[in-house]
Amino acid sequence: MSLAETASALDPLRRDTLPLRVALSGPRGSFSDSAARQIVAHPMQVIPCRDFDAALTAVQAYEADAAVLPRENTLIGTITSALDAVLDRSMRIVGETVLRVEHHLIGVPGATLADITRVASHPAALGQCRRFLAGYPHWEIAHEPDTATSVQRMVAAGDRRAAAIASRDAAALYGGAILLSHLEDSPRNFTRFALLVRGDRAWPVDADTLSMEIEARHEAGALAQLLDLLAEQQLSVLTIETRPDKDRPWRLRFVIDVFASRPNPDWDALEQAVATRVERLRVLGRYRAASVRVSENVEA
Repeated sequence: MSLAETASALDPLRRDTLPLRVALSGPRGSFSDSAARQIVAHPMQVIPCRDFDAALTAVQAYEADAAVLPRENTLIGTITSALDAVLDRSMRIVGETVLRVEHHLIGVPGATLADITRVASHPAALGQCRRFLAGYPHWEIAHEPDTATSVQRMVAAGDRRAAAIASRDAAALYGGAILLSHLEDSPRNFTRFALLVRGDRAWPVDADTLSMEIEARHEAGALAQLLDLLAEQQLSVLTIETRPDKDRPWRLRFVIDVFASRPNPDWDALEQAVATRVERLRVLGRYRAASVRVSENVEA
């Protein structure tokens, strides 16, 4: 997402007051922090929050102007806890960025790899390092709310036996020592982050991507008919994700991202057409897709 595109999405939020307040799950040094600095062109004040729900609640309570949350990772797929937090609220996705994610094993100063018996991080980060962790089956694995917090707590405790998996920035910010680098299962480890604002904000005018939450009709061929409609409109389906309907057992909600390669798509008309084919439609986002998502080549 370019600086001009980000400005288009965010300018209506706070015309006279800067810096822009951006809520994150976790403190400075998290990967969400890096993504926010990549996507937000404005001067920015980070609002650290304990988790995804708290970050979105801060936006809804006018304590923050926007939030940046991870949505999907190339190694482990959808970050379901973040997606569910979005689906539970009236929020709008107005931008996205893709971040190359490198994981490091971080200990207290003076610790060595031989000292380590326990490693902590966010579950998503641990999931991206499965092969590395499989080589140390005797280590105790602990879950933390985010990667940067795992470093903060580990350094504060001063235990040479403890380590965290997090970013190089987190190690530098909180005084940790990098013991090993590039722990991720593949160098092609990327995470897609969404920029979210309150549900009453205007859509960006130059969007090429639409995110929808739908409930398909409970009849044969319902989803296929919807996909046929999207194909007729010459739209590429980037992702289809499923989430359970909490109020109706065994019913699914579909979250679908579609991309328009042609300029100036008529999203209003498309939404009206989709609404006639489904039981329920909710538009989650209109935004510019990160170029890496619509390119055939992703470089490490």
